[in-house]
Amino acid sequence: MPPPRTQGVELNGFVTSVVAPDGRIIFVTEWADEMVFFDPSNGNFERISYEMDGVEDAFWSSVTVPEGKIILVPTMAGAVGILDPVSKDLELVDITAKFDPGFDLWKFEGGALAPNGKVIFAPSSCSAVGIFDPASKDLEFIDIGDQVSEVYDYYGYYMFSDAVATTDSKVVFVPQGLHAVGIFDPATNTFEAIHIDSQISDNYEKFGHGTLAPNGKVIFAPWLADAIGIFDPTSKEFELVDISNVWSGETTWKFYGAALAPNGKVVFGPNEQPLVGVFDPANRTFESIDVSAQLSYDGESSTPDWFYDAVTAPNGEIIFAPYQSNEVGIFSFPTTTTTTGFTLKLKLKVKGGAKALLKVKVANGHVNATAKVKSGSRRRRG
Repeated sequence: MPPPRTQGVELNGFVTSVVAPDGRIIFVTEWADEMVFFDPSNGNFERISYEMDGVEDAFWSSVTVPEGKIILVPTMAGAVGILDPVSKDLELVDITAKFDPGFDLWKFEGGALAPNGKVIFAPSSCSAVGIFDPASKDLEFIDIGDQVSEVYDYYGYYMFSDAVATTDSKVVFVPQGLHAVGIFDPATNTFEAIHIDSQISDNYEKFGHGTLAPNGKVIFAPWLADAIGIFDPTSKEFELVDISNVWSGETTWKFYGAALAPNGKVVFGPNEQPLVGVFDPANRTFESIDVSAQLSYDGESSTPDWFYDAVTAPNGEIIFAPYQSNEVGIFSFPTTTTTTGFTLKLKLKVKGGAKALLKVKVANGHVNATAKVKSGSRRRRG
């Protein structure tokens, strides 16, 4: 499998990315003071600056809603962002009054579109699910403190790292510091915590982003965990696929972004490890691709955080948002040509006792025909 190609960009520090209705990829910096509109069809960049309040880690997730706007999920920001990708205007909906004074921890990380058009925010240090209505611009809270208090890690105020909409209209929250997978039902505004501490309890930053596989299961990208997480929203079963043999030495942050490729495989974006991960949910096989030769970094860290997000472009390419990488990562699977063909053989008898063999072969759109004639001999009657 070929390594991904990269494209240099004048700016990095992007923590979230989203596909706009026109097919462009929008990267948002951790300060949200600049965004880049990237067109994967021609490689063009457009850089836009915004007036922000200087809050680091402002938005770590973004969701496109049916009316074409993009909702920026507040992490450290005191507002929900509403970006119009056409006019490029950014509206900030203040939510500071909804939090206790002095609350400065991460609010939400991860957002998913519900069937009713509302956006569900996965709680990070906030002990409530956020429900944002893009039409009314109102933010509602559903308290889940009683259900998650007993499955906190010591670093547990980073509870969930992503939100994934499922085929049965539920939203699955990907566990980060929490020893439970979250399931939220937007139809009833109810939450359920599925304990996984008997299967994985060592890592306080277990998984990064998640994505929905073709079989309806949600795949979790291994961040500090040594295994890929698989969650079945229907049976509520959680499984692990061990990948600890991929690297040696001290365990580091591996992958963060996760995106579904057109061929049904899940692609994990490199975080500290200079590897692209490819997981096949159908047969549960995993492949890592070394991309160290394609990456460059200007800083001093020996283990830079290369990328933090991954999205699938309309052309099927997986785009990695550069955090400390100097390039946008672009990954695609090789194009395969399907060979179809058949061979037809006909034996014919012709007048005079001769026999003819006609052979027709069709392959790759070409037709090849050959014929052989064998003369016959008549016996005389005595």
